[in-house]
Amino acid sequence: MSVTHRRSVSAAAAAIVIALTTFAVASAAVETSPSAVVPGSESQAALSALAVASTPQPLPGSRSVSATAHRYTGGCDALRAAYQAPDAPVPTGSVVSVVPDGGLRFDAPFGPSAVFVRDDADGACTYEIRSMPTIVIEGPDVPGLNGFFTLSCFEPFSVSFLAVAEIAVVGEPIRTLTIGQDATLGGSAEPEPFTLSWYPATAAELVATNAKISGAMSFERLSGVYDAETRSGTVSGSGATGPIEISFQCTVGNFVIPGL
Repeated sequence: MSVTHRRSVSAAAAAIVIALTTFAVASAAVETSPSAVVPGSESQAALSALAVASTPQPLPGSRSVSATAHRYTGGCDALRAAYQAPDAPVPTGSVVSVVPDGGLRFDAPFGPSAVFVRDDADGACTYEIRSMPTIVIEGPDVPGLNGFFTLSCFEPFSVSFLAVAEIAVVGEPIRTLTIGQDATLGGSAEPEPFTLSWYPATAAELVATNAKISGAMSFERLSGVYDAETRSGTVSGSGATGPIEISFQCTVGNFVIPGL
């Protein structure tokens, strides 16, 4: 569904304001005082536009539960409807779409963004707004990714780390990406061993088979750092023919692993 809203502004608008700023005098026959100096009409329009959000904003009535997460008591269905309404707090010109995992993606003039959701047991909806891709993978030997994907992260017993994401691309079968670390978590700045794996299966199939999936690919010569406070990390290493670079950001989501 496409929804059109007010024009959004990013850093580019700030440059426009500087370029367009002019000054008008109250009267050509009277000496202008500092209080009489006002921006020209084009500058005023650009300044007003600066107040318009360039990313989706939390829905009215939401309660902040962390630095990045909010709770909406109306539930995730109501949240999706609210973000697609004509008066939704989203950037002007946004094309709003619902993705298979229930989240929302926003294609706006000044860049994409996303809302990730989790259905809570009490009927409320926990959600996060992200303006930067949550998974970026680069390298000649790995499937390249750069986008907004729900990335569910687990820290079993606080001694290891596992991130799981289903990668759904139009026209292609669902694949599951895992990023694993078998080391003590503690926010250390020292790189730890990581493993990147790709499975030609859904996350549910991965759990059901205990990760015994034919055709899986794994890259084990990797190291990186996971920050438990920001729930983000960077990983790098070498593939068969070149370097591998990974950055990721955990999100809320509905995927769970029994026992974790």
